[in-house]
Amino acid sequence: MPSRKTGLTQVGEGEGEKRLAFLNEVDAAVSDYQCHPWQIISQVDGRRFKYRPDAIRVMHDGTIEVIEVKRTFRDLSDADYRRMLAKVKEICRQCGYHFRVMYLDEIVPNNDHRDNVDILFGRRYMSFTEQRARRLRALRLSGETISWNDARKAIGVTDVLEGDSILEAAAAIGMFRFELAEPRTDRTILFPYAAASGPSPIRI
Repeated sequence: MPSRKTGLTQVGEGEGEKRLAFLNEVDAAVSDYQCHPWQIISQVDGRRFKYRPDAIRVMHDGTIEVIEVKRTFRDLSDADYRRMLAKVKEICRQCGYHFRVMYLDEIVPNNDHRDNVDILFGRRYMSFTEQRARRLRALRLSGETISWNDARKAIGVTDVLEGDSILEAAAAIGMFRFELAEPRTDRTILFPYAAASGPSPIRI
């Protein structure tokens, strides 16, 4: 898929990887990400192994997560595979990264979450008029939480559907975040997110 956030084409396989890419693309808590970023080649106790993570992402707080995607815990039934992942976890720890396995029910915890991510994903290339962009920036820079309904009023839109689409687009590009796992209503609280600054730590 083409990524607005990274400016790169993201490639994955399987439902879990696809859904994680969609989430990383539109979640303001994720400042940068890459699907299948690189390969680890290492040797432990005389045994050489290779491992390619499903994803890496930089969280807004600076945490770097290396992620292996699985459908369920049953996908880790092979003991040798678990031992290999333990080696990868230690390599990541020494690099200052956090290694984690994410299961499909963590990536898509419920239908509301799936619907909200899909809506934001579809809005990520939407553009704003200069006036609305200024008002959105002002809301973001205020650093104050605001209800969805009040945000709609603050950007000067009287048409509910038009206002919703603008706020969805603003959330999709990382200006705001809301609780994705809950139904989006007029009472939904928007949390402003500052733009990421400086070079991304996962880009060489």
